[in-house]
Amino acid sequence: MTDGKPDLEDFKRKLERWNRESPNKLRYYLGRAATEVVGHVQSQKLTGQVLKVDTGRLRRSVTSRVSLVGQGARAAVGTNVFYGRVHEFGATIVPKKAKALRFQVNGKWVTTQKVVIPKRPWLKPGIAEMLPKVVKVVGDGMLTELGKA
Repeated sequence: MTDGKPDLEDFKRKLERWNRESPNKLRYYLGRAATEVVGHVQSQKLTGQVLKVDTGRLRRSVTSRVSLVGQGARAAVGTNVFYGRVHEFGATIVPKKAKALRFQVNGKWVTTQKVVIPKRPWLKPGIAEMLPKVVKVVGDGMLTELGKA
C-alpha cells in the first residue's frame, strides 16, 4: 500500500502465486479430508455396524488417492478387494459349467440354481456421511491459504 492506495503490482504478484499454488494446496486439503473419510468408513462401517469383521482384510484395504485434474483435484476412496464390490452392490452367483450349485449349509447339502447376495452398502453411505466434513476441511484450508496469499 502506498499513500493509502492498494499496491496493484503486489496484488497481482499474490494473485499469480495463488493461481500457481492453489491446485497443490487443494490437493493437500482434499487428501486430509479423504484420509478422514477412510478412517470413518473403517471404524463406522467395517467394524461390525454394516459388515461383520472376519479377517479385517476389507477394512485394511480401504485407501484414498488424490490427483490433480485440470485446475482442480479429485479424491477417490475405495478398495482393491473384490468382495468389497460384492458387499456394496450385491451379486448373483450362478453355475458356470454345472447345472446347479451345490454346497453345505449347517451340515446339510443344498442344491440351487443361483445364490443372491444382497447389497450391504458400506462405502457410499460412509462417504455421504462425511461429505459435510470434507467440504469444511477443504473450505477452511483453502480460506486459510487465501489469507496467507
